[in-house]
Amino acid sequence: MLTSDLVRFRKSGGKATPRYLGAKTKDRVLPVAAELVATYRASVGRTLGELDDAASAIGHEARDRLVVLGLRKLCDDRLLADRPDGLDPVATRAEVFLRAAKAHREATRPIDRDLILAGAAEALGTRVADVDAALFADLRAAQVIKGFDAVTPSDLLASYDLALAQAALFRATRVTLRFEGAAPAEVRAVFRAARFHGLLFSIARQADAFEVVVDGPFSLFGSAQKYGFRLAMFLPTALSLPRFELRADLRLGAAKEAVEMVITHADDVACRHAAPEAARPEIERLVSAFRALPSEWAVAPCDELLPLPGQAVIVPDLSFTSQRSGEVVYLEMMGFWSRDAVWKRIEQIERGLDARLIVAVKKSLRVSREALDESTGSSLLVFGTAPSAKEVLALLGGG
Repeated sequence: MLTSDLVRFRKSGGKATPRYLGAKTKDRVLPVAAELVATYRASVGRTLGELDDAASAIGHEARDRLVVLGLRKLCDDRLLADRPDGLDPVATRAEVFLRAAKAHREATRPIDRDLILAGAAEALGTRVADVDAALFADLRAAQVIKGFDAVTPSDLLASYDLALAQAALFRATRVTLRFEGAAPAEVRAVFRAARFHGLLFSIARQADAFEVVVDGPFSLFGSAQKYGFRLAMFLPTALSLPRFELRADLRLGAAKEAVEMVITHADDVACRHAAPEAARPEIERLVSAFRALPSEWAVAPCDELLPLPGQAVIVPDLSFTSQRSGEVVYLEMMGFWSRDAVWKRIEQIERGLDARLIVAVKKSLRVSREALDESTGSSLLVFGTAPSAKEVLALLGGG
């Protein structure tokens, strides 16, 4: 993911477009990308400091400086690195620094570094060389590269354009995705991805067209960086749709200038292959725990859309089907970003939802189970770290 200092925009008439790579720029920086990839591939077993020196030595034109820094950042994200094996750096520094401080207080002549290290090595039961190597082994430059997720130079350039658009979304207050003509599997993939990343979103449907409105990180009071990352990870799924228009309301710069970024299926940044999203880990754990309970209810991932008054719909995470009566009850796990989103869902249910829905809400959002009138047939499940399968069963009426 690119950091904000590596992103530039073209702005005109209230619109902002990331400075994607044009054809000439791609031709010019492709050899640089190839050398970068080769350098990173050859770096396994070396330190990050050595890699930084090697990557910095790769030549490029001055006008491409920001692009090359961005490509390096994307390559960095594909690295697996860890501190070298050996002594714990924190404990080693504590031993050495305590001895150095004592020697400094008692010194009548310059402190002998080798003597300090020798004393620390004896106390730690190891060699002087091991102490010296461990002193700053947890600094980034000293970390050893264990692996690199290889990428072709052309794919690296394509990922750069995508990363520019993703970085812009960290400044979004709202994102509106409109799409039509998508196959059922593509529609489900969009909703699965939005649920998987825990986004705050609403959906409206008209015939075979959908409008998904997603709250942006700049609309939140807290966790904006983490939420922005989730929104950025959702973007490839949206860009893989055959016909779409995505509009993002952004706030740019220190003055938070209001601009709009627009991406459509006709743009080069649109990608055709998005990795399918699995269920959220907490949902998978709930399913496993529920299936271990003796009950008449069968649980399964849900791809249905529950219509609300008007054109809005709800996308549940799970469905529970009674093996005795055939009744179906749905469960939606709300994201933990916004209390207002929970109140909005409660209002929608109470205005009229022709289904039973269990809405799972984190305790940190400070919403009481009694906030939803259970005469609607739906229920609130308030949980701490994870929803309880036994509590779900009790709400279903099976425990």
